[in-house]
Amino acid sequence: MISIVPTPIGNMGDITYRSKEVLLEADCLIVENFQTATKLLKQLGRETMPKIIPFVKNEQFNEYEISNHITKFENIAVTSEAGMPAISDPGYLLVEYLAKNNIEYTVLPGACSVEVAVAASGLVTKGYIFLGFIPTKKGRQTFWKELSQYTLPVVIFESVHRIDKCVEDMQANLKPDTKVFIARELTKMYETYIHTTVAELSNVTITPKGEFVIVIRNI
Repeated sequence: MISIVPTPIGNMGDITYRSKEVLLEADCLIVENFQTATKLLKQLGRETMPKIIPFVKNEQFNEYEISNHITKFENIAVTSEAGMPAISDPGYLLVEYLAKNNIEYTVLPGACSVEVAVAASGLVTKGYIFLGFIPTKKGRQTFWKELSQYTLPVVIFESVHRIDKCVEDMQANLKPDTKVFIARELTKMYETYIHTTVAELSNVTITPKGEFVIVIRNI
């Protein structure tokens, strides 16, 4: 069986019993990051390492190696850098490959920064729109123009290197009364929640450290 396994986004205590069991028993791992995967297995107490294959190799989906190994192992686990695989990472290419080739797989529930931020924001009553990372250059202006028109809350990711630019973009493209929730370092020691509006962003201190999940509600 191929299991899509969510892993902690910061706090190791958030690993589920089921995820731990699958990772300890897997004879093959398909991963986003080799070092992160081996470190996690050691933290879980695994002494011998399974076969480890990357999602992407030389910036391309690693279909050749994956297809050559996927039938050789009985228990295969899939992990991303952190959180739920296939959410804003190359794991979706693997899931697409499995579905296309009618290969059986299952997805385990568990840690996901999107769900944590949505629950912590208090801005989502029904549905929401998840847009992942903001474009770094091309398409950034179009991104904000479209986002400003959504009536459902929007969830986005932003890196530490571009959080200041993100704040500037919100001030330039969104209405002053737009509600904003910024979550930093979720589940970690310095976890921070910021509830504000676009108009009040100038008065908010945002420590440029860690990953950010932002929830925006226009109305």
